[in-house]
Amino acid sequence: MSLRCLVADKMDAAGLQSLTDMGLDVTFNPKLDAADLPAIIAPYTILIVRSTKVQAPTLEAAENLKLVIRAGSGVNTIDCKLAKEKGVRVCNTPGMNAAAVVELAIGHLICCDRRIPLAHRKLIGGEWLKGDFQAAHGLRGRTLGV
Repeated sequence: MSLRCLVADKMDAAGLQSLTDMGLDVTFNPKLDAADLPAIIAPYTILIVRSTKVQAPTLEAAENLKLVIRAGSGVNTIDCKLAKEKGVRVCNTPGMNAAAVVELAIGHLICCDRRIPLAHRKLIGGEWLKGDFQAAHGLRGRTLGV
């Protein structure tokens, strides 16, 4: 009998396939929220979440749960104290979104240099200040640290 795994948040197809390839019986329902979990968690051994909170009602209803995985850094959305009392291990996956965080940071740097948020706000307000917003320094030839 394979372990039952509930993925209660978004996950890419490759990640889901990896779980299946490990022999897990995977249920994927990214539309679940914290209020939905207590009613359906009982048969599952593993729960994988990203932002969905795992609170006392879920852990109390989790008859077979042995592992909660937060697909991200931190475990602040999980009642770790109660999980420990119930013998449920909690872990996370720090660094898995490092590339996305760096890409977002670079995007914000470019936005700041080009003053895109201010230009957008002015444009929505009916002003087109082309000359003001062409004064960007640009990133070419510069050294940035993230």
